[in-house]
Amino acid sequence: NQNRTFFFNSQWFFQYVDGYVKGYTSNGPWNMLATFTVTTGYFQDRLLPGVTFVYDFQSNSGAALPSVTYRFTENFSATFGMAGFWGRYEKKPMSLWSPALTNRVGRGAYKSFVENGLSVVRERDEFFMKVRYTF
Repeated sequence: NQNRTFFFNSQWFFQYVDGYVKGYTSNGPWNMLATFTVTTGYFQDRLLPGVTFVYDFQSNSGAALPSVTYRFTENFSATFGMAGFWGRYEKKPMSLWSPALTNRVGRGAYKSFVENGLSVVRERDEFFMKVRYTF
C-alpha cells in the first residue's frame, strides 16, 4: 500500500468533579479518558480497516473497537467489527449513609465495590455487521 497513508486520531477528555469528597463511590476529583484511532484504505479505498481504543485512566477500564468495511459499489458497503470491553471492580470505603440496609460481615465488611468508567459494560462484548445502501 505504497500510495495510501494511515490516519491517526486521538482525543482526550478531562473531567473535574467540583466538591468531590473522598467517600464518594465515583472516581475523582480528576478523571481522564482517551481515545486513539487508526484507519487506512486498500484497493482504491474499497477495503477500509480501522481500530479504535478507549481508555479510562482512573478506573483502569477500556475498549478495543476494530472494524473492516468493504465497499462493493459506490452505493453499497458492508462493515464487520467487534467491541471488546475490559474493566474491574474497585474497592471504595463504605458510605456513612447507606442507601439500603445490608448484612455486612467478614473481611471487607466496611468496603463497597463499584464499577466505574467502562467497567460497567465489561461483560458486553459484541460482534456486529452493518450493511449500507445509499441512493
